[in-house]
Amino acid sequence: GRVALVLLALLLAHLLVDFIKDQLVSVYINQRQGSSVSVLLEEMQLGSAVLTGMTWLFTCLATAIIYPMMPVVIDRKRFDFERWSTLIKMHGWRFFLLTVLLSAAYKGFEKAYLAVMTWTGSLQFPEGTGIMQEFLISQFLYLLFYLPTDFIAEILPAVAAGTVYVALLARSGSDG
Repeated sequence: GRVALVLLALLLAHLLVDFIKDQLVSVYINQRQGSSVSVLLEEMQLGSAVLTGMTWLFTCLATAIIYPMMPVVIDRKRFDFERWSTLIKMHGWRFFLLTVLLSAAYKGFEKAYLAVMTWTGSLQFPEGTGIMQEFLISQFLYLLFYLPTDFIAEILPAVAAGTVYVALLARSGSDG
């Protein structure tokens, strides 16, 4: 139950970061409505790239701050904010850098994997396959293709946080 609350906090942080990004884009578009379309598109592409990068960094920061509470809850069987704050103070940069590294590695894997899956998805079905059968097969393949990336995205941060926490416990004793 408590671990679910930690995950909920992380999800809400991600949603908040995305909401703020969307609001910034909306305000920018409303302010630039009188500009020519070509200038607006070029500025939007640059702005989108900057906002995407900032969103990614803020998401990594939120993950690095919130995720260490999960192994603390598992280890202590309760919310231990003192233990969590000590862990963040002593090893916050390590959590942040690990989060950035894992997130970048995942994004690279995801891009390469999706490129291969896009190519595979462009292959034609055999002649005589019905439309509904093609649809069902394509949906099944879609779910099957995304299974590895979805699984890695869900499990990697939790495994990393637990592994780092155990390593830090072994290294620094039970106080920090």
